[in-house]
Amino acid sequence: MKLIEYTSEELCLAGLRVPDKESCLDRMCARLEEAGRLKERSALHRALLEREKVESTGIGGGIALPHARCEDFDGHAVAIAHLAEPIDYGAPDGRPVDLVFLLAGSSRRPGQQLRVLARISTLVRIDSFLAELRAASTPEAMCRALRKAEGL
Repeated sequence: MKLIEYTSEELCLAGLRVPDKESCLDRMCARLEEAGRLKERSALHRALLEREKVESTGIGGGIALPHARCEDFDGHAVAIAHLAEPIDYGAPDGRPVDLVFLLAGSSRRPGQQLRVLARISTLVRIDSFLAELRAASTPEAMCRALRKAEGL
């Protein structure tokens, strides 16, 4: 499985400017909606915020992996954001987050969501991939970095 199957240039946000976690998640949900991957973003946004109340999805190293399942969502999609200015995300290492991989999934296929999360977790351990994402100034460059990391 390749992560590029779940994202696209239209789901990548380079240099996103947001003041906080809630705004970041809202803007990324909006991008999924604008791209036609969601009918209406509010349900996903609420589900993501509820997930964050349980435990922050900031994993350290400036990375967050917010994820949630929605009833009205068919399939899985990943929006990727490189933030212009890092934000506090409640990560265990206390480091602000500048890379966000938002996974929206179908509640009918929870196993697939776990496989996509595992793939993201593998990729974010590749220092060269993270460096290229952080240097990317366009969605095209972000997808190029992802394809390269996946050997495509």
